[in-house]
Amino acid sequence: MRRRRDPGVAGETGCGKSVTALAILRLVSPPGRISQGEILSRAELLRATEPEMRTLRGSQISMIMQEPKMSLNPVIRVGDQVAETLLIHDGSLTKRAAREKAVEMLTGLGIPDAGGWRRLPHELSGGMAQRIMIAMMLVTRPKLLIADEPTSALDVTIQAQILEVMKSLIREIDTAVLLITHDLGVMAETCDRVASCMPEACRDRPVRSY
Repeated sequence: MRRRRDPGVAGETGCGKSVTALAILRLVSPPGRISQGEILSRAELLRATEPEMRTLRGSQISMIMQEPKMSLNPVIRVGDQVAETLLIHDGSLTKRAAREKAVEMLTGLGIPDAGGWRRLPHELSGGMAQRIMIAMMLVTRPKLLIADEPTSALDVTIQAQILEVMKSLIREIDTAVLLITHDLGVMAETCDRVASCMPEACRDRPVRSY
């Protein structure tokens, strides 16, 4: 089994943690741009073409965004949204097979087959919406999962449940995780190496890793 590294990026609000994650996926919106450096993931991502990046996004590198309910389509049932992710990245699957895999993933995340996956996003609690997002990002078994503040909107009890479920599933499919958070307690439980992201006011100082 390969030795997986699970790094984390810590820092205060506005220091550039989420932009760093978006840069990995080449999703920084104009006029923002990546002017120097390199991003390595089996290949140099800055040199990849846009069609190559579309293939990598979701299949090899996935990202859990902040505010899961804002990232879900409000008019499509959540189970169908998870199944759609599979259909996009695996053209050999039928709709029925994709739905079965989606239900299996959601059941493993604690969302019951008896109706939970048929709901619309507005019918979900914050914890359930986050589980849906985790399912969507992990159902393709990516090599890297970028988790951007995956528990910031949850209370402490639900936060612990989500982290435990996520860690269990990540171990099962052997996915590396890049965790972005300002919560050092969450990071201590999840990461084996931490980088401290400094805000623009401290741009002359190097990023520190521990």
